[in-house]
Amino acid sequence: MWRPLIVAVAILVASMGISLHAALIPVIIPPVSTPCLNYSISLNLTYASLPNSVLSELNGSNPVLYRSIELISRTVPPWFGLENENLSLIIYGGSIHVTDWAVSNSTGGIEWHVCIGRDELNAVNSWTVVIGSGGRYPLSVLFGFRTGNESLGSLLGNLSRVGGVLLGENNHTYSLWHRVGNYYGVPMPMHVVLYAWLGNDLSTGKRISPLPTYFNGASFPYYGKYIYLHLSSVVDGSVEFSASYGVNFTVGNMTGFGLSIYGIERLLPYGPLQYNSLLFIYGNGTIASASCLGESFYDTEVTLQFINPAYGDYITIPIYDYKSPPTGIALINGSLILGGYLTEYDFYNDSSIVEAPLFNASTSICRLT
Repeated sequence: MWRPLIVAVAILVASMGISLHAALIPVIIPPVSTPCLNYSISLNLTYASLPNSVLSELNGSNPVLYRSIELISRTVPPWFGLENENLSLIIYGGSIHVTDWAVSNSTGGIEWHVCIGRDELNAVNSWTVVIGSGGRYPLSVLFGFRTGNESLGSLLGNLSRVGGVLLGENNHTYSLWHRVGNYYGVPMPMHVVLYAWLGNDLSTGKRISPLPTYFNGASFPYYGKYIYLHLSSVVDGSVEFSASYGVNFTVGNMTGFGLSIYGIERLLPYGPLQYNSLLFIYGNGTIASASCLGESFYDTEVTLQFINPAYGDYITIPIYDYKSPPTGIALINGSLILGGYLTEYDFYNDSSIVEAPLFNASTSICRLT
């Protein structure tokens, strides 16, 4: 923040015993920065996760979900998918707009630098704080928060402090930093990591049944090398993201191929899968879910490379395909912004579920302005 300053300086030169007639010489000084305060905002970024305090409660209320999340914390680094990423910090409120971009390191650490004039630091507003991914607008929103009325200086002070908190619109505080396993960091709610499990279709009750012991010319779990999972997303008719995954045999052996998670054997695990939700911020500050951006959806497909006995080659056959629109936007306590998430069909519980740790909204909106 600087303002140009032009100064006319009168110079009089005198020497002992000598009288000189000095001219008034106008001198133009180069623009000088007005005093501002520098803030360094350093965060350890992690994927979306429940705080340990909430996670421990699930052990009694929903043990399958608890074991699924605990498996991720044991096998996936907290910064998975957030390393070496071009990320922007955006803060805006009223007429003030602060932004900086930086590249995260190999363990999800990142540091932004902003210099704010004293007048701006004293400005009181409800501020929107966004961490976005991408090289240009619209950016993919990884973290979004609307504060209550506070000064920009107070907000930056908390963002700059390890263990800092954000003031919510209801004047309650939101802890920015959380323990993810044994790691202390700042979770990105719109960057989701999960494992997918493949089993047989519904049998009796609401549970999947084990896969066969022998299939496609091989025994379990070795025929899993012929079965692939594909996850993609489409925004306004264009592919936003696409990835394919094979069976994770390490996780399979670790969990008895599903037995220690679901109590069901002969399931095939895929992942860890990762995705950024389809929530975007535009240059004018509008935050929108892709649910209101034309043809937009997630697509989960499972394909089988089936052995063709006539020719001894493989034919790729789709055996499962599920498309779902991204969720809308919900605000937790009026402040924490969530949305644009993937919805999957959960055969274990015979229901559709949102693949996000915190999103549990019965109603949502399309965009925030």
